[in-house]
Formats: sequence, structure tokens, C-alpha cells
Amino acid sequence: MGGAFSNHILASAAAASENGFRSIGIIRGDELTKESNPTLISAAHYGMELVFVSRSEYRKIREDIQQFDGFRDDVYFLPEGGTNSLAVNGCAELIEEIDINFDYICTPFGTGGTMAGILKGLNGQKNVLGFPVLKGAFVNESFQDLLNRMNLPFNNYQLLNHYHFGGYGKVKDSLVDFINK
Repeated sequence: MGGAFSNHILASAAAASENGFRSIGIIRGDELTKESNPTLISAAHYGMELVFVSRSEYRKIREDIQQFDGFRDDVYFLPEGGTNSLAVNGCAELIEEIDINFDYICTPFGTGGTMAGILKGLNGQKNVLGFPVLKGAFVNESFQDLLNRMNLPFNNYQLLNHYHFGGYGKVKDSLVDFINK
């Protein structure tokens, strides 16, 4: 599942292709974006079947699928952003690979799976700063819901909601200047 410019959709398509799996991407948006969108063109190139659904259909699928985590018959469902218990556990293992002393870990924040995993790996120690790419007050509530679902009672984090530059996929000159410097 993902939006028209989802890195997760493209990564899933490439991984499925490399491993000989059939992949279907549930894309939030209009099929007209398929022809001019390099992310979706590449996903299709890797063999992913793209299924376009309206925002309301997408929301319903996302809400229904939160109860499903893993395999169902011959299907393995990867939710939006890849955020499920396997992803959280995998990201928790990243902490073991850090071999320097630190006070903070900073991470971009989309669906929250990476940050939830980092928090799990830290087990209440140190601090995590998340930088949401999405715009809106719902981000904090959504993340707290994820932590509750994953039974992660940690509060050693902060979401910094003022660096999204207008929302996912939006770019401002100040951001481009920063990247170039």
C-alpha cells in the first residue's frame, strides 16, 4: 500500500521481482498519475500490478488491514510504509549495530514503524527525535495508536512536526538550498 510517490511501493516491487514473487501495489490516487510518475513507472517495470483506489477506499483498506499482520493463505500483506510487527522488530535490531556513544537518534517519520522499532530497541534508554513527512495533528495520535498496538510503553521520543515543508512530496526552495549545501 502507498501513495503515488511511495518509496515503499518501489522497494517492495524490486524485492518481489528479485525473489520471484508476484506483487500487487494498492495505490492511493488516480491512475492518470501512472504514466507521468517515475516511482510507479519503475514499480510497474519490476512487474508490480498497480491497483488504484480512491482516498476513501484506501482509508478503509488501511483501517481494516491493521488487524491483519502477516500471512493469509498464499498472500503476505505489507501495509503502508511496511509498518507491522516484523518491521518494528527488525528496526529494533538496528540498535545493536550502533557502536558509538550517543544521546539522540533522529529519524524521518512516515508511518512510524522505523521509529517504533528504534524505541523498542532502546528499551526506554536514550532519546529519539522523529521528523514527520506528513502534515497534520493526526501524526502524534496515529503514532501513539501504533505504540499501543505494538505494546511499546515508551515515551523517550518527540515528534517535530514543523519540518514537513507542506506535506509528503512537497519541496520548498529552502529545503533544496539546505540539501545542496
